[in-house]
Amino acid sequence: MDSSSVILVSGANGFLGTWIVRQLLEEGYSVRAAVRTMERGAYLKELFKSHGERLEIVAVGDLTEVSSLCPFSSASTFVLRKI
Repeated sequence: MDSSSVILVSGANGFLGTWIVRQLLEEGYSVRAAVRTMERGAYLKELFKSHGERLEIVAVGDLTEVSSLCPFSSASTFVLRKI
């Protein structure tokens, strides 16, 4: 996969999700981090501020509804969804 790819990570503000986001950013990927609310995503923006625009936070609401990810997954090269 090309490092210019955009990867969608659901549950990005959880323990495992945060580490996955960190690894992807350090490897040069752009990450679309899916969280329930923008307030939960603020922590990630602060934590990874050195990566600038390569981290996008999207609020998707209830992640148990697969359809909540549809608008964001279609614009992503790869979707990583924790189960």
